[in-house]
Amino acid sequence: MSATNDNRSNTPHAKNHTAPSDSQAVHTGSHGENGTLSIAGDNLFSILKNWLYTEPDIVFRELGSNALDAIEKRAQGAFALEQDTAGAGGASLAHPLPPGEVSDGGDGAVAGAAAATELGSGPHVRFSPRVLVTLDAAAKTLTFSDNGIGMTYEQVQKYINTIAFSGAREFVKRSDARGQGGIIGHFGVGFYSAFMYADHVAIETRSCTGGPGEGAVRWDCTADMNFTMGSCGKEDIGTDVILYLNEGNPYLRDPRHALAALRKYFIFSHYPVAFLVPGQDPVQINHPNPIWRQNPDTVTEPDVAAFYKGFFGDTKDPLFWLPFSSIDIGIRGALFFRDTKYGTEELDGQVHIYNRGVYVGKNIPSLIPKFVNLQSGILECDDLPLAVSRSDVREDSGPDALHRIYECLSQEVSIALYEMFAKSRGDFEKYWPELNAFVKYGVMQDKTFAGVMMKRIIFEDITGRYLTIDEYLHETAPRSTIYYASDALDQAHYIRIFRECGVNALLFDHVIDQPLLFRFETLYPKCSFTRIDSDIGAIYGGELTAGDVRNAKQWERRVLDCIGPRLGDIAPRFTRLAFRDVSALIVNDENARRMADMMELYGHKAHGTGVRQAAPAANPSTPATKGTATPSAPGTGADAAPAAAKTLLFNLANPIVAAALGTGGPQANPAPPTGGPQATPALGTGGPQATLALGTGGPQTNPAPPTDAPGDAPAPGANAPGDAPAPGADIPSKSSILLNHLLDIALLAQQALGPEDMENFLARSEEILTLLVEDQASAPAPQPQP
Repeated sequence: MSATNDNRSNTPHAKNHTAPSDSQAVHTGSHGENGTLSIAGDNLFSILKNWLYTEPDIVFRELGSNALDAIEKRAQGAFALEQDTAGAGGASLAHPLPPGEVSDGGDGAVAGAAAATELGSGPHVRFSPRVLVTLDAAAKTLTFSDNGIGMTYEQVQKYINTIAFSGAREFVKRSDARGQGGIIGHFGVGFYSAFMYADHVAIETRSCTGGPGEGAVRWDCTADMNFTMGSCGKEDIGTDVILYLNEGNPYLRDPRHALAALRKYFIFSHYPVAFLVPGQDPVQINHPNPIWRQNPDTVTEPDVAAFYKGFFGDTKDPLFWLPFSSIDIGIRGALFFRDTKYGTEELDGQVHIYNRGVYVGKNIPSLIPKFVNLQSGILECDDLPLAVSRSDVREDSGPDALHRIYECLSQEVSIALYEMFAKSRGDFEKYWPELNAFVKYGVMQDKTFAGVMMKRIIFEDITGRYLTIDEYLHETAPRSTIYYASDALDQAHYIRIFRECGVNALLFDHVIDQPLLFRFETLYPKCSFTRIDSDIGAIYGGELTAGDVRNAKQWERRVLDCIGPRLGDIAPRFTRLAFRDVSALIVNDENARRMADMMELYGHKAHGTGVRQAAPAANPSTPATKGTATPSAPGTGADAAPAAAKTLLFNLANPIVAAALGTGGPQANPAPPTGGPQATPALGTGGPQATLALGTGGPQTNPAPPTDAPGDAPAPGANAPGDAPAPGADIPSKSSILLNHLLDIALLAQQALGPEDMENFLARSEEILTLLVEDQASAPAPQPQP
């Protein structure tokens, strides 16, 4: 048999195949034969069409993969021929093609396409692999042509006429014995997907191993499973699969659909794949040397951005990329960390999976860790255990193969982010707004990732810096309490207080931070995590005098009389803080609040329990003034009710609170500690010593401050600090207005003021301002200085 001219130009040529008419005899040659496919069961093609292959473009993947299989077989067959003939005087082989090797040259050519492989004498000529897909609308044919290994007459009988007898599987067994592999598909049934679009399918094939007198073979089969076989005049080594398309086929109406399908499956094929419509220039489908197959040191940021935006359709550049490879398990690829505008864009990414350059699927759970799916990437494997339809992996193939890939991806991401944290902390912090959710979700989902990154999670503190938990504890040593804020806006008032006190706190303000908090409590068992609105008294160093404890019941009754119906399950509490400019705050019990948050997370809304009747106790963390033992306040004994979920904390050192409770006015309070903030000036025209008397027709000037030092016995007739006022000294309207306003201010600090309460707050504010203006108008004009 004369050698065929298989080293022709790389420019593809269209082939016009027409179906033989009933009056035409099919060339059968000396091996003429008619028959029925050897298969048990009726309507097999209908089953394949409706159940095994359901995606409309699957025919492109199946027939294109078969064509690439044939090329791979021919390339690897060079090694087989060399080993089989070297000891028997066979021709030596020049330039054998390593299986699947890709050139990283600047021209982007595949090694198998750029360097031809000589297979010996006779029919074995220099080999430039290529696949050509031709869509001929005039002839109504779709043809898949390859110059791969081809088939002999006997091989067509063996591999085509017996459905599901896999030539690939048999070849893999032989090549694996020589340490070779890499066939894309391991199942012969893929060929029969051709009948999804055609009621008549033909094969013309010529084997590269055929001996003298062995010519090309043509096989025709119709949807009723009847076939004919015979010889044909095909001269080129390889195989053409011709589909005679049905009327109305969508690919005939618009060839762009066929082009899109080919790009979907073969854009990263190792061997050249081209698409041809007669009368138009051929279109190269694949990019054989994408960036993850190149040396990462030679890939520039513009290259990465161009590839990422072009392939994934994103309008923004990636933050950075992570190329990875593992020779041991045969994977390579890249992960692109996306710019999601701090989580406002779509969170789920796309990880496309390829088997030796042919698309299999995306985001396959058994291969891709859940947290990795938040990013976009490419995973290319050398030998995935594919399902029959090649659209997924076989879960029954044993856990090791899939688990190794899964673990490798987790380790690659863990190592990359750890190195960025350790070596490029500035970049790590710059990208953190985007990495925030990714890293925290990964810690929650993946043990390998959590072991590396748990202590590298950073939080913004209330000064704008990023700190890990260890760094925060190092700065605040020896304190073991970790203060945090869950919402910078809702808790802005408390954050200001912490800043004034010089106490730092971290922002746990992401939706995943609350579940993550439990993980940190397990990791740091000797530390307590406390939200900033849960321990204000301890931060300020609040305390009560003996007189405060004696009068607590009376103050509580006044509070309940004035605002009790509005308190719900909020309990009043009193303390003296070192900072007089803080009047009243809502303090949340940490454990009760967490339980309420958890109930709300699971759809259960916590309800209030009514007005708390238990009287407040002194701050247990602070001793009494001047060493005086603090008596037990009502409600603090063995029979006391459990701690309130929320507390309305009144600062007795604040002049507004003093006026509202009638404690004798701000002048009765001890002087502020040296170096602390000064008392807020009282409203009115009398200066710091004057308090605003609401509803009394004008300001009342306070008596001069007592001359006794704080803590000394009061003068006869004077109220001791913290003692209840004399009968009639308080004005109920003033207390009601002030206490309601203090409650509103405390609720506003937590963004918890309801619509009706907000309206009342605004109206009351106008009333207070009106009274202030009237007081100023009725005050005597200042006398000129002499």
